[in-house]
Amino acid sequence: MALSLVMVLASLLIINMTTIPAKATSLETTLSPDENRAIVRYESVQVLNIKYPDGGDIGSKLAGKNIEITLTVDSRDPAIQMLMKDMNAYLHRERNSPVTVSDLLIDYRGELRGLNEFAALSHKVSVRMTIDGYVLGPAPNEENAKMLDLNWRTFIMSQPVLVETEEYGLLDINRPSGFIVATMPSLIETLSSEGTLSLLSRPALDFSRFAIPIDDWRWDVDGNEQITVITTKGEIGRPLDSERYDVPFEHKGVPHQLSLTIPPPSGTIQIDGVAKAYASGPDEAAIVYEYPTSIGFLNSFTVQVLLALGVLLGIISVMLLFKARK
Repeated sequence: MALSLVMVLASLLIINMTTIPAKATSLETTLSPDENRAIVRYESVQVLNIKYPDGGDIGSKLAGKNIEITLTVDSRDPAIQMLMKDMNAYLHRERNSPVTVSDLLIDYRGELRGLNEFAALSHKVSVRMTIDGYVLGPAPNEENAKMLDLNWRTFIMSQPVLVETEEYGLLDINRPSGFIVATMPSLIETLSSEGTLSLLSRPALDFSRFAIPIDDWRWDVDGNEQITVITTKGEIGRPLDSERYDVPFEHKGVPHQLSLTIPPPSGTIQIDGVAKAYASGPDEAAIVYEYPTSIGFLNSFTVQVLLALGVLLGIISVMLLFKARK
């Protein structure tokens, strides 16, 4: 009875790992036109499932496994210094962005759980980076407004990011394969087909889905609080779905399957000030107004309130005039 309960609990744990997390592949930051420096947080989650027959060679290696690696590395680590250098080169060359990554911290978590017929590997990388130089200067053809660069928001780093660990030696934190190589090197040799290796080598630092045109993001302006929130949530002109890839393969003549699930992206950029989108060719930015009175638009809620107040004041004026004549 106790053994059965343990197996049920383990099964529930792995099923929970295989479902799409509520929050993943995310981008969050706040930009101020007066600061020109911001903290940007990215999060990447990849969920790998390996299905194998009970008692097979791969199953014998994975069943009962319970392995977890967690670590934090910052810009003092040589690998992170190199990553920052590559990020800056990518932003300047590929994204035409003046932004510079001046600091970087990464939280890594890899977790493998195995049962008799399948195993799940959850691969999570959280990035906290400091960016400088996103204020481009005065907005063209606008009064009392600044332009903030938004080209920096999307990037992909496909190279290995090798950090030193006490227990496993060098660990590539940018690929699920890095976890397997470090913890079960014989398994990576077994999963050596072209299709499976392509899934295992998908970089975690792939935030290319935030390249959605900035006009397609949802822009919510709060004139009272003087903030603008740009988000990928809601109706933005195109669906944002999770990605799933299934690769069947054979090992010793027996069918197996490797699946990779990447949750849909969820991006939120808050801007201190009332802003609107600007796009010119490949360059995308936000125009932020210093004074709300200089803006040629108001949000719909504010307009409705002002119209209602205008009608109410008009009715009161007529009533007072009618009463005075009596």
